[in-house]
Amino acid sequence: MRPLTIFKAVHEQHIDLTTLSDQDIHDLVAENVQQMITNPDNYQYVILTSSNRMTYLTSQLQATIQQMIQVMRDQQTATPMRPSTTEKVFGQPSGNNLKGLSFDLADNRSVNVRGRIDRIDSMKAGDKHYFGIVDYKSGNKTFDYNEAYTGISMQLLTYLDVLKQNLAELSPDDPDVSLAGALYLHIINAKLKTADLQKSGFDAALLDQHKYQGILVSDPDLISGLEPDLETGKSEVYPYKLTTKGKPYKSSALIPEQDLEAFLAHTEGLIINAANKIFAGDINLSPTKYGSRSAMQHTNYQSIMNFDPLLGDRQSPNNRYRLIEKLSPKEIIEKLREEQK
Repeated sequence: MRPLTIFKAVHEQHIDLTTLSDQDIHDLVAENVQQMITNPDNYQYVILTSSNRMTYLTSQLQATIQQMIQVMRDQQTATPMRPSTTEKVFGQPSGNNLKGLSFDLADNRSVNVRGRIDRIDSMKAGDKHYFGIVDYKSGNKTFDYNEAYTGISMQLLTYLDVLKQNLAELSPDDPDVSLAGALYLHIINAKLKTADLQKSGFDAALLDQHKYQGILVSDPDLISGLEPDLETGKSEVYPYKLTTKGKPYKSSALIPEQDLEAFLAHTEGLIINAANKIFAGDINLSPTKYGSRSAMQHTNYQSIMNFDPLLGDRQSPNNRYRLIEKLSPKEIIEKLREEQK
């Protein structure tokens, strides 16, 4: 049973989470989980009732889902940004799916990108209608400019590019529709430290454990609209912090709109380049190495790859790492701006 399935079921009930107590959320989650695992059509969930061990695992998963719904309630109490749709498919021709990405290549070839976006959020601020991406992660994922720029981690920006291509269809009656950004949300039943509870209380500590990570567009209307009651200090929900004058700190996870556009164009170039290499039959391993980490740490097939960096030279290109230079976000932004000239 995937937490996303329950999140979607709750979303489709059009419930205002901000009106629910902790007990209401407990009952809501328990009801939805029970309906899912007892529905004879959901044969894939039969195993969850097959033994005491599986019953225990189901209870643990239910506890995680319950805590995440509580987090979403508290987030929605602080911000007018709301889920617009969940598990939205793109690039598939049927139904009301979003358009995917499609790029023409040489020799009448093309590459098409399809997938599924966990959640699309939206809100209105001033005269603008903003849309953003939320991607659920089981790990505490953050947005890494180096990984995005070099193509190691393209998912978030690819989703954001898909959203950009579909903005008019998502809000056809609004003349001014803009991207808000793309964010990760950590799905975990958080264990809170006593010191954090004593310092800020349970709800604030829980929100802090599940603060969004990613990038937001540095649009003043967007930033002031995301948490209207925030005048200075750290956002409870989003990855930015305001000075005493109400301006974002430079350390905030914000990116100018034109630089985000350049990043999306760069990501499209990475997709096209990868497709061209596939069609050209380029099967060199070239695993990435980024600081002390390498792609070889996360593969189950190292024994059959015969990769040995000690043999890497011109005669053995398969045994060379693709070294990733560690650049600051500012340096990467400068590179993106150069590409647009």
